[in-house]
Amino acid sequence: MISPDDIDVVAPDGSVRSRVKGYFSGKQFIIDDMTVDVREGDEIRRSLPNGREEAFVVTDPKFYKNGHFGSHYQVSVARRGVFDKSSGDKYTINVSGHNSRVNVGSTDNSSNTVVLQSEDLAALSEELSRLREVVAAKAHDAEHYVAMGSLASAELAAKDGDASKVSKALSSLGNAGHWVLDMAKDIGVKLATETIKEQLGLP
Repeated sequence: MISPDDIDVVAPDGSVRSRVKGYFSGKQFIIDDMTVDVREGDEIRRSLPNGREEAFVVTDPKFYKNGHFGSHYQVSVARRGVFDKSSGDKYTINVSGHNSRVNVGSTDNSSNTVVLQSEDLAALSEELSRLREVVAAKAHDAEHYVAMGSLASAELAAKDGDASKVSKALSSLGNAGHWVLDMAKDIGVKLATETIKEQLGLP
C-alpha cells in the first residue's frame, strides 16, 4: 500500500496554509484531509528521504465529494524542483541590497538599477495583477504555471511595499521569463516590463 507524504501547502506570500498528508501520483496529490486549504498558485512541498524538499506549483485543485475514495481533493501540480531544506523560491534565502537579486547559499554584492519607491510599488502591484490574469488565460504548460505563481508572489510583495521580495519572486520566473516579458510588452504594462527585464538581466 502506498504511504502518504507529509506535505506543506504554502501560499504565494510564503505563509503555510496547511500541513497535511497526501498521496503523490506523479502528476497530482490526493488529499483526504478536509481541513486542507489549497488554492491555484500555491506551492506544495514534500520531504524527500535524503533530507531535501521537492516543490510543486498548484495548477488545478479539485474537490470530489463522496466518490469511490470518499471525499477528497485531487490537486494537479507542476514540478518546480528539488531544494535543500529551507531554501529555494518561497523559502528563506540570502538577499542583499535594495531591490536585490536572489542568491541561494551565497552573498550578492551587486546592485540593480531599478529602485522602486512606494508609489511605484503600488502601481506595479496593479500591473502585475493584470499581467497575471493574462498569463493565467494563456498558460498551457508546467513552466507557464510556475511563472504564474511567481507573478502572484511578486504582486503580493508589491502590494505590501516590499521591493526585495518583488525581486525575489520575479527572479524565479525561470524558463518562462521571456514569454512573460513578451506578454507584459503586449499589454503595455511598462513598469512591470522594466522590472522583469531587470531581473532577466536584459538592457
